[in-house]
Amino acid sequence: MDKEKIEEMRKAKEAMQKEREAEMEKIVTFSREKIVPFLKEKGKTIKESKMLLDVLAVAVQNSLFQVMREKKVGELGLKDKITKDYPNAETYLALLEIVSNESMMLGTEVLQWTSEKIKALLTEEEKNRNISELNLDF
Repeated sequence: MDKEKIEEMRKAKEAMQKEREAEMEKIVTFSREKIVPFLKEKGKTIKESKMLLDVLAVAVQNSLFQVMREKKVGELGLKDKITKDYPNAETYLALLEIVSNESMMLGTEVLQWTSEKIKALLTEEEKNRNISELNLDF
């Protein structure tokens, strides 16, 4: 892998990390400012509060999974979000096209399963390959 592609991957990973951090900050703030005050106002016990949160979270998640089973990957509008200057844009768009007619649930599972299988194969490959086979010019 050349240095340019490594740099692209590093930048993409860094952007994803920043996005996750921003999302976590949003979760903490929302919980602190809205959910916790609401529960305190209702005067529920800790056990009741936890049960309310857990039940509602499962209900929302189940509804989301149902939507994911019904909606197709192509309905997400991801094509419009992948711009030409995006690293590997053509490859992402082509891969997206392959799964576009599948449900969001199946499309996600197929992509994740395939990635995990490649990871497992790489792990096995690392056990068998000699380090002298690698290009260690870094």
